[in-house]
Amino acid sequence: MTDTETYRARIVESLKNTVFEVMGTMALAEVTATDIGESEEFLVSGPAAGLMLLAGERPGMVAVSMSESLVRGVVAGITGAAPESLSRQDLLDGIAEIVNMLCGGMKTKVADAGIQLSPPLAVLGNDCTLAWKTDRPTGVLTFEMSGESFTVHVCAL
Repeated sequence: MTDTETYRARIVESLKNTVFEVMGTMALAEVTATDIGESEEFLVSGPAAGLMLLAGERPGMVAVSMSESLVRGVVAGITGAAPESLSRQDLLDGIAEIVNMLCGGMKTKVADAGIQLSPPLAVLGNDCTLAWKTDRPTGVLTFEMSGESFTVHVCAL
């Protein structure tokens, strides 16, 4: 295994473990990993997504994609607010905070001082598709929570 492949494997494993911690602790939800795969492209789709650029010596991108109802449930779990009372802005802030917490946890677990995190980007839409143009493979981690699936995409160069 090359140094780059080892680094990618550490990033994927750190993200997987961080998903369990963040969703379990902050959202008080049980999460199950249903698939850990790889894609030839960084392509994220769904009604809600959060993205964060990894800058520094080894640039990359992390994205979380989930349904609006799942974002609503997670944000309600984190804030204690009723899911139906959350505004569009609350949901945008929520999906941005989810990807922020996941990347922050991943960075801590990888223990690489060279990783710098951009501010998160949040997208809400009926059916949005986001593509990051890269020739590197993308890890795609699929989880299930509250009867719904969500994905975490990661590409580390």
